[in-house]
Amino acid sequence: MFKMDNAFSKAGMIEKNKVEGKKDSIEKDEKIKKKILKFLEEEGVLRYENEISVVNIDTLKTAELFQKMRQQGIGRVRKKEEKLSGGAGAVYKFLQDMEVVSIEDFEESKNSGKEIKTKSLFNVPESIEDAFDPELIRNKEYYLNLWDTYENNIQWGQGVEVKNGEKLNMEELHFATTLFRDLKAKRDENGILLVYDEKQDGYIRPSFEWLKKNTSRLDKEEGRDEFLKNNCSYLLEKGLISHADFYQFSLGERLGYARPTKEISTGSPYIMLKDVQYYMGKEFFIFDGEKIPTKNMKVVLLDEETGGIISLDNGAENLKYIFSLLNEEEKNQRENENVSTYVDIGGKEVKERTKLWKVDENIPQRKDETDNDYAEKISHLKDFGYVDDITNKFADNCHVKMLKLSWREQSWVASLAYEMDLNGNGKDLIAFTRKYREEGLKCFLSQEFDQNNGQKIIDIGEKIETKEAQKVFAKIVELGDLAQKKDEELSKIIYKDNQKELPASVQTELLRKAHNIISRFSDELKDGEKPDEEKIAKILKDLEQSRIEIDLVASLLIAGKKEGEVQSLEDIKGLEISEISGKEVLENSELIGRLREMYLANNSHKSKEDLERLMNDFEKHLEHDAKFYLVYFDKDGKSGDKKLENLAGFMRSSNFDGIKKLPEGERYLGAMNIDPLLQKFYFGDNFSRETNERELVSGAKKLIAHVPEGGRTYELLMKQGFKRVAQEGEYKNDDGSVLARRLRVELTKD
Repeated sequence: MFKMDNAFSKAGMIEKNKVEGKKDSIEKDEKIKKKILKFLEEEGVLRYENEISVVNIDTLKTAELFQKMRQQGIGRVRKKEEKLSGGAGAVYKFLQDMEVVSIEDFEESKNSGKEIKTKSLFNVPESIEDAFDPELIRNKEYYLNLWDTYENNIQWGQGVEVKNGEKLNMEELHFATTLFRDLKAKRDENGILLVYDEKQDGYIRPSFEWLKKNTSRLDKEEGRDEFLKNNCSYLLEKGLISHADFYQFSLGERLGYARPTKEISTGSPYIMLKDVQYYMGKEFFIFDGEKIPTKNMKVVLLDEETGGIISLDNGAENLKYIFSLLNEEEKNQRENENVSTYVDIGGKEVKERTKLWKVDENIPQRKDETDNDYAEKISHLKDFGYVDDITNKFADNCHVKMLKLSWREQSWVASLAYEMDLNGNGKDLIAFTRKYREEGLKCFLSQEFDQNNGQKIIDIGEKIETKEAQKVFAKIVELGDLAQKKDEELSKIIYKDNQKELPASVQTELLRKAHNIISRFSDELKDGEKPDEEKIAKILKDLEQSRIEIDLVASLLIAGKKEGEVQSLEDIKGLEISEISGKEVLENSELIGRLREMYLANNSHKSKEDLERLMNDFEKHLEHDAKFYLVYFDKDGKSGDKKLENLAGFMRSSNFDGIKKLPEGERYLGAMNIDPLLQKFYFGDNFSRETNERELVSGAKKLIAHVPEGGRTYELLMKQGFKRVAQEGEYKNDDGSVLARRLRVELTKD
């Protein structure tokens, strides 16, 4: 019994000593705090206004103040483990919870009559989680971080305690504060980390080299990966940053960017572009049966998504191949999976990403360009050095970053610069590009160097408000990027192994409607008259509809996969042919509007007289037992989803041939209208064949049509068994010249 009482007595004494020790420690801290406050008052750093602590923040950060403080021994704690003692460390330790107002804020509030608001003197996070929360870092209100007063004496690697007792790496806290608070870091819609660059007055994607130049602490020799590994474990673990957020090296300070160029070293078959290592081969780069000695080649960054392989031939720099670089999503995924610092791309994958670069396929000959002129221009554009030099000069002159354009677009710029006197008839383009920068230039280039349409882009930039023009140009650039993406998808799926003839430019065809919208809008602009908001809204709406059609058309072609072969269209996922009567069409005004729009678009080359006749025929046929075959395509494959924006084409049949009613069993075919791009891929051929078969199955004995002699439709129907019966009129231009003879053709059921 005695032993138990003794045990309780000892435990009580220990607890009592702890409490008294803590009490003594608090009392000592309070005495030190009072001495520090008195010292700051005497030095004129601190004063009190109606019980509000007013502090001269600038003086509080001076080294002389803290040197004097240390000399007087104020704030020093004689403990080896106490690293934040004396001078600035003592101010941080003992005044960290103090609420103050700066002299500047105090005077401003006083003069304006606003309420005086205090802030924490120092940033002391509640926990590690709070310390690295980007939103708290951005928005928390305080005057100083520890390093603002203590930088010269800080042991940066030490663990600094936050309020709940957790310790954090001050180097990591400094980096996070610099990134999210000072540089206003944020992520865009694609998850890319951007920081604010005061020189450019806008957001950029930072390289690690850029951070070194623009932050106070990143001035050491260590590279990106070493720094992040040693100092940013929490930020990396929580996914707040990643290695891929920062380029290892900058792309240069000049306006056009210094284009990174790599040569294969004897020690390694890899080259590095944008923090990824690509295998090029030890002695030869081998692709499609051709060998390039690595000693006679170099690899360059062509644009932000593409690398180039250059063969050095007798002083000429021949760009032989281009290869796609890992995008950010791929890089992030592989960096997370990869134990090593860098991502390595092996030879097999490099070859999968590589394709032959053909200048003439990307810069087609203009109609007004002679064969000799075109051949001479292409000989220049094949030389990488020429394109690189001329585009960098253009970039410097126009204040644009050339690497933000695709290599194809850069080649267009070189072609344009070759043809135009940029100080003469090209001065409008220079002024336009300086005003609208990369986006304006990309918009101009989307016209495929049709100089008339290019001038119309420039006219829009001159005649409407800058902000409104930027909206239009942004939409055109969006369409161009989508068209390029779909073009690439088509080339992989439809044109395997380059065995089939490519149209002059699929991308141009995809953009044709957008070009027409822009052209029409530009033509409507009048000098000195600003278009109203309604017109701006309409062109943006029309361009958005064009975006839907680009996606629809390309998706349809990709889904079909076959060109020039007989196929059942309804085997294509998402495609549906719907039959509807003329009566049902007449009851649907929105559908009539869409059919008329497609009808006029497909016949815009005809004379006004012919168009008027065609439209009259269109109206008459609606009332003569008309039947319409409507082709809908929904890329998501939803059954029965017949939205007007998904209408890809239509065909009409009736018992009226434009002049008289036909005998029973005879049907007149007309108004076949297919999206112009689909016609180039034999979609119209299959659609015509399939609808004709349906007409015959449903009881028709004879099919009749009128077509231009020698035209595509005439040839198509001849292949399907139609016979030429008679000539019945002519198709003419507005000037009266004959486009083609109008032939009557017939197909009789056996």
